[in-house]
Amino acid sequence: LIDLSQGGISFKSHSRTEFKRGDQFYILEVESKVLEEGIKAVVRYVKPMDQFGIDLKIGVEFLGKFK
Repeated sequence: LIDLSQGGISFKSHSRTEFKRGDQFYILEVESKVLEEGIKAVVRYVKPMDQFGIDLKIGVEFLGKFK
């Protein structure tokens, strides 16, 4: 986890193929804490965190909650 706000979240990934812009998914837990209500989210950006591109920063926008 890099950043968490009311509007979204960003986190680090090592996989170049796991996330791409526009992917939608559900967040069920954050930092090993299970959420009471899940959050639907969409990937807004995938960018390298350094010049080597080994670590990627995944920027996600929250779309709403679900049960």
